[in-house]
Amino acid sequence: NINYDANGNLLAMKQRGQVNNAAGDVDKLSYRYNDNSNQLKSVYDTVRAKTGLGDFTDSQTDGVDYAYDGVGNLTRDGNKQIASISYNYLNLPELITVTGKGNIRFMYDAGGNKVRKIVTDNTTGTAKVTTTDYLGGFVYENDSLRFAGHEEGRIRTVYQAGQAPTFVYDYFVKDHLGNTRLVLTEQTNFTMYAATMETPNAATENLLFSNIDNTRSNKPVGYPADESAGKNESVAKLTATGTGKKIGPSLVLRVMAGDTIQLSSKAFYKSNGPVDKNNPVVPAENMLADLLNAFGGATPTDATHGAPASVASTPFNANFYNHDYRQLKEKNPDQQPGKPKAYLNYVLFDDQFKMVEQNSGVKQVKAEPDQLQTLSQDKMVMEKSGFLYVYTSNESTQEVFFDNLMVAQMSGPVLEETHYYPFGLTMAGISSNALVGKNYPENRRKYNGNELQFKEFSDGSGLEWFDFNARTYDQQIGRFIQIDPLIENNQEDYTPYHFAYNNPVRFSDPDGRIPIVIPIVVAVIEFGEALWFGYRAHATLSTAMNLLSEATGKNGAKPKDKEVAPAAKDETAVRLPVPEKAIDEKAKPKVSPELAEKLEKMESTTTPDAPKPNGGSSKNERHGDGGRAKSKAEKQIEQYREQLKTATGREKKQIEQKIKNVQRDAAQKAKGEEHSRANKR
Repeated sequence: NINYDANGNLLAMKQRGQVNNAAGDVDKLSYRYNDNSNQLKSVYDTVRAKTGLGDFTDSQTDGVDYAYDGVGNLTRDGNKQIASISYNYLNLPELITVTGKGNIRFMYDAGGNKVRKIVTDNTTGTAKVTTTDYLGGFVYENDSLRFAGHEEGRIRTVYQAGQAPTFVYDYFVKDHLGNTRLVLTEQTNFTMYAATMETPNAATENLLFSNIDNTRSNKPVGYPADESAGKNESVAKLTATGTGKKIGPSLVLRVMAGDTIQLSSKAFYKSNGPVDKNNPVVPAENMLADLLNAFGGATPTDATHGAPASVASTPFNANFYNHDYRQLKEKNPDQQPGKPKAYLNYVLFDDQFKMVEQNSGVKQVKAEPDQLQTLSQDKMVMEKSGFLYVYTSNESTQEVFFDNLMVAQMSGPVLEETHYYPFGLTMAGISSNALVGKNYPENRRKYNGNELQFKEFSDGSGLEWFDFNARTYDQQIGRFIQIDPLIENNQEDYTPYHFAYNNPVRFSDPDGRIPIVIPIVVAVIEFGEALWFGYRAHATLSTAMNLLSEATGKNGAKPKDKEVAPAAKDETAVRLPVPEKAIDEKAKPKVSPELAEKLEKMESTTTPDAPKPNGGSSKNERHGDGGRAKSKAEKQIEQYREQLKTATGREKKQIEQKIKNVQRDAAQKAKGEEHSRANKR
């Protein structure tokens, strides 16, 4: 929900999202402005709890959050703890001081292109300086090449100890606005996680797995020889009796959609092993308590995708154990009542902690006592990104021994999936990111293809805004922090701090200097206008689609009357032939002769009950205000087209945009008057 004032300044914005595994309010912002000004005075968020989702945080209590200099540049942001911002002669931020954190300095070339960023971080007690250099498409951090940009993404440098650096291609998948939605990579990594239970390996295994030390036991008498994973002296002993351990070695693994997982474990039990015949199976609530205890302090392991990630809460609860887990056991074809209820379990939860049944299951021990058996799940591809929980368990009172739990992970192509709110804030609750740690430097080119400035300091905080080249954009509140340098170019009706005419679905602003309409959006709108004109000429939808196919060359038709749209980025976009005049009974589209002839034929073949295009209308209806508006529009367009003959570059694109605006306004006015006349009739 969004509200504006008459100048297009935001007054209120409400955004909802995934909060603590449930839908809830992320932001409920109220904006206040200085008197007779477009400059912000304060922003108040009624959602006081910190969501940790990168959204707006209201940190001020004095009622004045922002300050500006004499030319309209933001100089203080109390909510981000920014004490001061100084600017260079191009109104670009030069030095930013953050209270209690440090400072950030930017350097530019004569054209305003950023060439260096120096962060002085004081959050750790000792000043830490990080220098990032931008040399064309190459980005260096402290003199080490991080990546080089290419047309469809980046070439990333991979550093590994004791090896020469290698280079990997990453690709950005973007939507029609230029927002990066997916990051795909050619790199593949294979990682093996092993719980051998052997004491010499304990230090390493305890970093990856839970329940290693407290389930370790000497292998029992009669345990078959097995040195497949090296010397074998210890196993994990599980039993549901008394103080016995019910949950064995456990692993939480961060996975991304497309990753391939394979897992296995050894299992053994004796035919004459001790059994509590009075209580053969432990109650569900006891199993759940042990499960929560096993994973209570677990940190997801992510050696394939980077450093350990964090999980805010556990997915295990009574509903999982009594419903979801029971279903997993019931669909297991090897489920038999005559053998111990001991399992190798694997459960995938997506990022919203909803179980993904296709990648979840249990493997029960076989009815093969006194034999070493293997429980395994062959290669399976992850359907969704999330967290894979792998663990061994025993619900019966008979002793079961597990050993050599192995989990193999082959990374897939997906590194990052990002979704956005309309004004550019990331929907963190439903976005996935494997780019953690030094293995994968996180892609910062996100909204409108621009670089996100964030996490400059060691505590994870930072500027949290976008560098749009000519200006800086704060996606948390949907406003630029400087005035548009081209505000006088057909933007006088809007606040100089607006983003994309407050219509970020239709318009994009790739460089911060006047929004542009997206070619594909233009095509859809003009297609709608073409359908409307076809309706006025009593054409069917099928006929309109045929005309569209001829105009665009689709479905084998020969393209006719193509016109290159004035797009800054997509020079191959094709504009559909549409009317340049307002739409009324006499309007005709300026199209190729063949299409014009077909439209004339459609006008002459009206249905008996439908009024003819020129029939039944009075003189006043045919020559009323709509006609005068159309004539005025024609004159404006003629003037602009004369200017277009001598215009070049950006000026040419601006004039073309003005022509389209005049056409749109005239069409809307004529359409409104047509509805009014219809109501009168």
